[in-house]
Amino acid sequence: MKNLSNLIPAMLIFAAAVIYTNSASQAAEVGDIMYHDGTFDKTVLDDKVPIGVVFWVSDRRDHGYVLTLEQPAKMAYSSAISYCNSYKTLGTSAGDWKLPNAMEILRMGNERINGVANTKFNTINAKLKTIPNGQELLASQYYWIESRGYGLTYLDKYGFTTSTDNAAKMYYPRCVKGF
Repeated sequence: MKNLSNLIPAMLIFAAAVIYTNSASQAAEVGDIMYHDGTFDKTVLDDKVPIGVVFWVSDRRDHGYVLTLEQPAKMAYSSAISYCNSYKTLGTSAGDWKLPNAMEILRMGNERINGVANTKFNTINAKLKTIPNGQELLASQYYWIESRGYGLTYLDKYGFTTSTDNAAKMYYPRCVKGF
């Protein structure tokens, strides 16, 4: 029993750390605004700076992804990689953001999983409209994905299309960040 009593304070600290690190992502839902201090809310708050919009949260609510508020102009793949890798906002640093992979960009759009449909694309764009510097995702446009310099589009409908001849193409980047 003596050894067990020594473990109880350590177990309480560990439990508190788990609750603290998971509380923000557990509260987040698709369409929530992420703020510079790592918190989330459904509405624009005057005393905080919005930095992104949640576009996916895991079923267990232990992690998720946000996309940037800004929609930059079309650019070459190498410029898009550089843009996202150096992107920073209040509360984030260069290297925190990246180009999404194929699965991440697919999760920004409408999905049909096991016959159930959702309209995340519309939810995200509706939220972006409420944020002063938010710019909507562009429907039926190619967006860069990090894998081998492919462009991918589908965001507003089910399914997707890729473009594999990208040597001189100009597509949109949209940086993402995990939480």
